[in-house]
Amino acid sequence: DGNDVFAVYSATKEAADKARRGEGPTLIEAVTYRLGGHTTSDDPRLYRDDEEVESWKSKDPLLRFRSYLMDVGHLTEETETKLEKELKNEIETALSKAEKIGPPAVDTMFEDVLDDMPWHLEEQREEIRGVLEPEVTKQKT
Repeated sequence: DGNDVFAVYSATKEAADKARRGEGPTLIEAVTYRLGGHTTSDDPRLYRDDEEVESWKSKDPLLRFRSYLMDVGHLTEETETKLEKELKNEIETALSKAEKIGPPAVDTMFEDVLDDMPWHLEEQREEIRGVLEPEVTKQKT
């Protein structure tokens, strides 16, 4: 059950322990469900009905884990609210810092992927440099 935090933890721990003992790899199939669309331009209502989606909402792994934490007393409404506020502030601070850095250089999307870049990717890199670098030059002046 890929929506059960404890089942996933147990399966991955068992697989990791097995690998550490030198007993080889393990394939884990974690069956789950994507509640949202693939992208912002995807409309999942075109290929699945509301009833199907609703049946999976109760199996949401975050809600199930939250419910467990509440039931055993590790989380309260008060601590959850406080934690959400702290995390929101942390995220906003990180975003603010990241926005000040500016966009990465074009070449970064081609680096650290392949030891030897194939000709077609080299061509794509040069093409995108030609499109973006004049724009970057304009922004700096």
